[in-house]
Amino acid sequence: MSIRVAFPYFRHAYHVYHSAPTAFELSLLDTNLDVQFFSAYKETTDLLNELSSLYPNHRCTIHNLPQLPMFRYFNITNRLFPKPQKMIDRHAHRFENMDVIVDTSDSLLRLINVHGLTNPKYISVFHGAGDRNREFLKRLRKFQFFLLYGSKKYQRLYSLGLLTENNWAMVGYPKFDVASPAVIQAKPLFYEKRPIVLYNPHFERRLSSWYIWGRKILDYFTRSSRYNLIFAPHVELKGRKKRWLSLKKYKDIPHIHVDLGSRSLIDMTYTRLADIFLSDVSSQICEFLLDPRPCVFLNSHKVSWENNLYYLQWHLGPVIENLSQLDGALKNAFQTHEQYLAAQSKYFSDSIDLTDIPSGMRSAKAIYAFIRSEFNQFK
Repeated sequence: MSIRVAFPYFRHAYHVYHSAPTAFELSLLDTNLDVQFFSAYKETTDLLNELSSLYPNHRCTIHNLPQLPMFRYFNITNRLFPKPQKMIDRHAHRFENMDVIVDTSDSLLRLINVHGLTNPKYISVFHGAGDRNREFLKRLRKFQFFLLYGSKKYQRLYSLGLLTENNWAMVGYPKFDVASPAVIQAKPLFYEKRPIVLYNPHFERRLSSWYIWGRKILDYFTRSSRYNLIFAPHVELKGRKKRWLSLKKYKDIPHIHVDLGSRSLIDMTYTRLADIFLSDVSSQICEFLLDPRPCVFLNSHKVSWENNLYYLQWHLGPVIENLSQLDGALKNAFQTHEQYLAAQSKYFSDSIDLTDIPSGMRSAKAIYAFIRSEFNQFK
């Protein structure tokens, strides 16, 4: 009898990078494991198919979930994908016979809370290694097992009483397995060689620098003769819709590259190309620090951040409290970087625990060990 393991994707395609490598590796560990992907929209399916070529012998199955009629024919708000809650409700029956569900957010807990599906074992794998407090809400108690990127997540979940001796594993960062320079070749974006600044604001209004300072920052770089700018915000800044956030005035400026929706937003293309990381609370800081470089942070909300665990990254570079400080912070970024280098290295190692074993394989082996402990046919 096979153990059925589901990897559902009801949100943006960037979630795929954080767990699909695990699924492909898991399918290779035991022929008694039936590993299945559930994809809510085309972009996710396309990405799964592309990544599958990196695991030529995998045994995963990809299910394309039929869209809701209202979304298919009456998507008047131009959403990129259907509302996850509605899609989960529509397809809840597909998970009734699953033994394990691996969730990159807490969305699939809706199967428990609304549909009463308490039979599957629920495994949590986070979709980023940032500092936000949203990832540590107590509703995570409903997960039976946690895949952790590094000691930072361990400490926070442990402090909430969510971890026991046997319900977690340290696995590294599976996205690094499939979003490396060896896999994705980043193409040059600019004709003129200048330091490249990546401006990567968060999407949540209460956290993001975009809504208060964003256009002024773009205007600063428009006037600049010193930098090339990649404006690549969090993919959900557009509110998950296609036609919001028009930035046509910057389209033809040769030293500004605006990207509001391409694959490069999520595959680490820009975090590899950039020389300076300019942001607020983006979790992409960890991906940028795979190769430590200067960072500048934007405190547009006047947050008291120095002793706040949810702003740990702001100790990794100068923090701008007023937009008039931007020019000086960027000019001095390379000269001041050395004083932040040790903090950057520690932050990265605390956030992401890497070994010589690919993170997807570590995650797969952790899930397999969990399955062997929970299901009689594997004992």
